Amino acid sequence: MRSTRTRDAALVILMVAMLAPAAAAVTLRVGDLIVTDQDTHAVLRVDPGSGVQTLISQDGGITDALGVLVADDGIVYLIDASGSILRVDPETFDAAHPGANQQLVSQGGLLTDPRNAAIDADGTLLVAVQSGSKLVRVDPDAFDPLDADANQTLVSAGNLLVAPQDVAIDRATGVAYVTSFSTARVVRVAPNGDQTLVAVGGLLPSPVGIARETDGHLLVAGSSTSITRVDPSAFNTSTPAANQARVSSGGELFAVTDIALEASGNIVATTLLAPAQVVRVDPDAYEEANPDGNQTVVSPAGSLMTSPLAIAVYALEPPASLLAAAAVAALVLAGRLASSPAR
Repeated sequence: MRSTRTRDAALVILMVAMLAPAAAAVTLRVGDLIVTDQDTHAVLRVDPGSGVQTLISQDGGITDALGVLVADDGIVYLIDASGSILRVDPETFDAAHPGANQQLVSQGGLLTDPRNAAIDADGTLLVAVQSGSKLVRVDPDAFDPLDADANQTLVSAGNLLVAPQDVAIDRATGVAYVTSFSTARVVRVAPNGDQTLVAVGGLLPSPVGIARETDGHLLVAGSSTSITRVDPSAFNTSTPAANQARVSSGGELFAVTDIALEASGNIVATTLLAPAQVVRVDPDAYEEANPDGNQTVVSPAGSLMTSPLAIAVYALEPPASLLAAAAVAALVLAGRLASSPAR
């Protein structure tokens, strides 16, 4: 009798274990917003529609995650002020051990005071580093725990780059656009490290976040209360502010820390003060007479988000090579259909 009861109890335990939720793992959906928070040392998924906040990692190696990126496979990268880069897998999040899904992928070396970054088409990260005014490439897949900075390469430093803050990249060409905080500049950096000025002064007070639109225009957030559109191809040294146009200011945009671009073309921004929140901006609905009329609050401050620092959008952007291959395949298919006899 005892053996039968023991067996039955074991079966019950097994069934309960099979039916239990898998430790609150989080699956990212295309369009999700990823936000880092300073006070709670947290990484959050923010639903772009409802604004609901979900924890996907916390504490562990996070001190101040000043930058956040989302790769096409849903892996999150954190650029931490401590001089480290962390890989976070939301799928393996465990609420009982919220920092266990973090993995160090680079540390020290050239990463002295890193700020924010962008992901190139090959999966490497281009990191803006304030100390030494550097742009550094990091290959997260080449990390060696015995040589934590061996996967870092200096792309460009000094000259026009002064206190770089954030990076946007043209994945098709590898050209990066970097905001320089203290000199109110946006600098174009070619893959070989050559620098060219594409915006300076004008509507760019202390630029922080930057995002690149599909037509090549840049969206730049000042650390105060504004977002400006820049046409990098129209820069002229004699009229350096002529290629700038305001797309939103004031209102909910107070102490902007970062911006990202949604597939719709809307901007999402994190604001640090009064209040801390995520704000959406429609850049094409700007009216000079109502400069904050194109803003809506996506997600207000709460227990998980009290001081947001950085934001990214899970856009699942295919690399340029894949887009080109898809276009060729479509042309081939169209040609075959056109040449097929009618039935």
